[in-house]
Amino acid sequence: MLFRSDVEEWYSDYMHAGALFTTPWVDWRQTDPAARFPFTMKLDPRFVYPIGHNSQGDLTKVLIMRQRRVTDVASDWGEDNPALVSLQERRNLTGAGLGTAEFIEEIWYMDETWWGVAFADTMLPTEYQGLAYVPYGDRLPFQGGGFAGAWAVEPEPHRLFGCPVSESRRKTADKSYRGSLVDIIPQLKVAQNFMARLLDDLNTSIYAPVLLENIENPEDYSPGGVLVGTGTGTAKVDYARPPVNFEAQSTVKDIIEAARRQAFEPQQRSGEAGVSISSAKGTLALMGTFNAELASGQKAIELILERSTAMVACMDETWCAGRKAIVGWDTRGKSFEEKYDPATLYKGDYRVRVSYGDQTGLDEQSRMVRLATYRQLGALSNRTFMTKAGVADDPLQEERDMAIENLTKLFLEKVLPAQIEQGDMGALVKFVERLDEDKVTVRAAVIDAIKEVSGPQPGAAGP
Repeated sequence: MLFRSDVEEWYSDYMHAGALFTTPWVDWRQTDPAARFPFTMKLDPRFVYPIGHNSQGDLTKVLIMRQRRVTDVASDWGEDNPALVSLQERRNLTGAGLGTAEFIEEIWYMDETWWGVAFADTMLPTEYQGLAYVPYGDRLPFQGGGFAGAWAVEPEPHRLFGCPVSESRRKTADKSYRGSLVDIIPQLKVAQNFMARLLDDLNTSIYAPVLLENIENPEDYSPGGVLVGTGTGTAKVDYARPPVNFEAQSTVKDIIEAARRQAFEPQQRSGEAGVSISSAKGTLALMGTFNAELASGQKAIELILERSTAMVACMDETWCAGRKAIVGWDTRGKSFEEKYDPATLYKGDYRVRVSYGDQTGLDEQSRMVRLATYRQLGALSNRTFMTKAGVADDPLQEERDMAIENLTKLFLEKVLPAQIEQGDMGALVKFVERLDEDKVTVRAAVIDAIKEVSGPQPGAAGP
């Protein structure tokens, strides 16, 4: 299975847009099904329009609409694509001099049984295409406008076990599509308004009017200038600065803190300077709301990963039949090659389990603290700790390296000094000579020295 986007982007769509959409896809230009390899494609949530859901909340019907340049569409579908040719011919038949289309709408339709792709043209002149709106009110300065469409791929059964588009929607009180940052926009707008006024007040304070009293030559006022008093009273130079509004600054801070609580984003999470953290227990308490939001997001990602993976397996069996080989890397960083036939591997069984396990709801720091605590208490082996923590690509090789490192340390700190104290300088001389050779590591020199110090084993043949 190949992911065309990082999981971080999945979380970004889920948290910021309020929904995450994926669909299985293949390179349809491959005519040989055995040469096709399905993958999960993340859809931009701005272009996805859900139409229907079933009683369990699963997506059953959806439109995916995006505006694209005609040159890009022609590159994907071919310049002689019948749908593109048909749309241009309809533009020419209007007789309004619309010119060649620069943008068209690419529309994907998918439901539980059918899928298809269509192109649509707004039938606007070229110079007005691609605009969010036509800036002429109700009266258009040209003839045209409307809608023209043509099927690029006629609707046909997709033969998958459900709607190909998988959806994960962020939970909201009113069941609407809303990102986690939308709820804090009103509060941030108020804080922005206050800050703008404070900046105006600061500007007034910096460039405050100058008060000159009993000065004979006020026109000479400047940096380093010499002012002469009138002699009729006390000469005075002052600035009419307004007092600093500390109450407004405190209000801005309170509004921003309220917005953070609304979005479950404590200040400690961002690592901002000046954050007061009294203790580790206090930090965990402050991170509690964020961890609850994180756990909810991870559960949603688990579910959509399960359905997306199952849908890719179904597409593999349905549209990519034939024996094939996949090449990849395992968790230890070693390459592998696996040969399989989707028809004999799946046989209609696409069940899969995806889980964050006991790490659900934990940020990276809390997860590492928990694993280190279990290791210290003896509840985890060293190999399991390295695997779960991800501190080593190959835990087995890391164990061997650690064991050799400990033996090297034992030789340098115990065995070698003991030999020198006994007056045996031969071990030291041989060890140094081995180190002085090219392409000899410290570990190799230590192993050779240990063999020489230990002497011939009982029963070993002599020279």
